Amino acid sequence: MIFFSILQFAASSIFWGILMAVAMVGLFIFIVRGWWKDALFTVWTYVTGVVLAILLAFQCILMVGALKIKSSCDEYEQMLTEIVDSRYRPGEIVPKEASIEMFGEIMDEYPLIRNYLGAIYGASIEGSGYIWGEGYAARDLPHGLIDYLRELLSAFIWRRVLWALGFAIVLGIIAILTIKKQSNSNIRQRNTDRLDRRGSSRTSERVGRDLRRVSHRR
Repeated sequence: MIFFSILQFAASSIFWGILMAVAMVGLFIFIVRGWWKDALFTVWTYVTGVVLAILLAFQCILMVGALKIKSSCDEYEQMLTEIVDSRYRPGEIVPKEASIEMFGEIMDEYPLIRNYLGAIYGASIEGSGYIWGEGYAARDLPHGLIDYLRELLSAFIWRRVLWALGFAIVLGIIAILTIKKQSNSNIRQRNTDRLDRRGSSRTSERVGRDLRRVSHRR
């Protein structure tokens, strides 16, 4: 059951993360096309765009996952409250080791929390991490730990936003430098060719109409 929950959670994060990245790259292309009407994308422009899309997708996936965990913090606090209340009196001080153990039970139920804490503390997203409370009374421990978790997730989300913005600026500049601009003569030639094609098509239509009139007269 837990496996399918994790799979569903990760799948939705990947979907929305990729969708956000595609939207960002699409917005960048729209801005470039609107600003430089004569822009021609080169092979290196597309390569830069693909690299940018991959980096943005990675950051957006992590950000969406952290947002989903943060939105479930009230549920985690309720679970932790039930665990603490079953073992301690409201005014009793909870030892640090006990708080680690009880919060670990929450992470066993939701393993992605452990992975994200590992990423927050400097390990990879495949790593692990934990938080604890020290000097808390039992009545205050659940809110204190989950509130700290919210702060960690908020900081993590902002880091992802800043990294995504940095990638977009740097690779966006590189992509712009790889763009070729059509010369005025090329634009005029392209417009002339387009007008010639329209003119020839109109001439063909007139000839066709004249031939039909001649055939009707006969």
